[in-house]
Amino acid sequence: YLDNAAFEIEQRLAEIIGCQLLYHPALESLVYASLFSGTHSIMKAVRIALGRYYDANDYNLSKNGIMQIPTGIPKPVLLAPINACTALEKALNAMCLGTMIEYYDLNDRFQPNEESIRTILERIEKNGQKIFLNFVVGGDTQHGIVHDATVSSELIEQIQPEFRPFTFVDAVGHWHIIYDEPFRDMVTFRNHNVDAIAVDPHKWLAPFDLGLLFLRDFTDMRYCLLPDELQEYKRLTCSGEKPYNAELYLHSRAPMRISKGSAPVFATFAVLKKLGMNGLNQQRESILS
Repeated sequence: YLDNAAFEIEQRLAEIIGCQLLYHPALESLVYASLFSGTHSIMKAVRIALGRYYDANDYNLSKNGIMQIPTGIPKPVLLAPINACTALEKALNAMCLGTMIEYYDLNDRFQPNEESIRTILERIEKNGQKIFLNFVVGGDTQHGIVHDATVSSELIEQIQPEFRPFTFVDAVGHWHIIYDEPFRDMVTFRNHNVDAIAVDPHKWLAPFDLGLLFLRDFTDMRYCLLPDELQEYKRLTCSGEKPYNAELYLHSRAPMRISKGSAPVFATFAVLKKLGMNGLNQQRESILS
């Protein structure tokens, strides 16, 4: 019963944060959210982005799995700002994928340096490589800076039009992002370029370590399945059975459950329910004033 209760609270937490704060468009379908630690959110986003890239290159994921880097296709490269290096390398080193990152510089306002991005993209294109993941920083704790996901996305589209990479926004969860324009159009789902958002509620809502990964399309989580699970998921989607059978299978197999049990979920939900949207806004006004 506790597991069922935790699942229900998880979905309600997803509705509050995903729909009311991050502007997720799927107001009636909340299975796009899953719970991880912050590092695991990045790891999941990388797996999804690699899976999409391999699928586009006709690589047999069901047979070979996601972590075996294939030969015969352009080398996948992750594009990220230099201030993402600590979080990114922690995640990619755990996945033994630390050699596929290209970092671009920031300008004197700590915003993405467009010339640096363009130079890197042109070199990658010349080397026959492809960007598979566009990593965006949604909140720089040190400088209070928010990067617009549109900047790197549009440059990638200009130089690499044949493949649109997965755009992932990390560390969204600061008061000014949620309530102030134009930040909402930069790093939430109101920006059509954004495919996934990672939120760490323990940095601003609750004392327990908790990470949330929101996907614009939850079926992207199929790239986090093991090879035999992916085969079963594909069978369910093609078998003519009721669509929710595949959805339930995916939701039960793909998420990596948090190791501390359900306490972080309940704590974060309790804080949100007690404060409400007005209470959150009042706290934000108090902190910023």
